[in-house]
Amino acid sequence: MIKVRKMFTQFADDAYMRISHHGDALLNKKKYQMLLLSSNLLK
Repeated sequence: MIKVRKMFTQFADDAYMRISHHGDALLNKKKYQMLLLSSNLLK
């Protein structure tokens, strides 16, 4: 389970790095928070 979470966190970080390069920063932050929330549910 930890391995999956680590992979998901890596994915979330990667996705955040991508979306933070363009678009509305506030919207991107909300998306990122949703990803973090999802990853927290995997704990």
